[in-house]
Amino acid sequence: MKRVKFIRAAVCVSFVFLLSGCGASSEEEMERCKEAVSRVEAMEAVKIDSVSMMTDDGETGESRSETWHIDGENWMSVNEFAGQKTWILERDGRQYSKTMVGGNFQEEAMPWYVLDNPLEREERVKLLYEEYAVFTEAEKEGGMRVLTWEVPEEELQTAWEQEMENRELPEDMREDIVGSTSRPTMLQFLYYLDEDGNLEKLVANETMEERKDGEKTGTLGIASTVTYTEVSAGEAQKVMDEVYAEIPEDLTGYSG
Repeated sequence: MKRVKFIRAAVCVSFVFLLSGCGASSEEEMERCKEAVSRVEAMEAVKIDSVSMMTDDGETGESRSETWHIDGENWMSVNEFAGQKTWILERDGRQYSKTMVGGNFQEEAMPWYVLDNPLEREERVKLLYEEYAVFTEAEKEGGMRVLTWEVPEEELQTAWEQEMENRELPEDMREDIVGSTSRPTMLQFLYYLDEDGNLEKLVANETMEERKDGEKTGTLGIASTVTYTEVSAGEAQKVMDEVYAEIPEDLTGYSG
């Protein structure tokens, strides 16, 4: 099981959630959310906007991501974090990337390149914590139905430990790596559905405990919002074609 990384690296382009729960009402709400996710997946194309606010022991930072998605072979994300802007374009079985750094650097001066280790195929709504999420509340807000789900702390710990076990870590480094890896202590997410049951946005609140050599060194809070807008495949393709036109021909003819 892989975690989505929100911090100190590329901004993720979409969220990762799956639902679970117990009791008839929980199952009913779970089906309501699954149906909303299925509608997003069935769209001809979608524009996904993500904003994450991070608080690290009093210091705050913001990351943003915009994704145009037709399918797993044809999508583009633009990510902004800490004065850095990164493009990733999936096309023709290859992933192209370019990064612009703030300051005196000019956008055109940053070269495009082909990713030697492509990212996993980009999905519209990624899924995680299927076995652990618990339905807690349904309420109305501004004409929308808001469904709240939480992952109990003990279940987060179980999932984190399982992830560490599944990682292929060198034995002589495992203890140091595990002892210095941040772990989640709280995760709450909210589905916002319109009157027709369509997914308008996802909001997630997460707390991570930062550690070094097995000792707690700080707490990181992440509040993220993802919105989904249906667009035509032609509209999404036009945006991606404009970016693709910037890539040098020697890269687009790259044979690996």
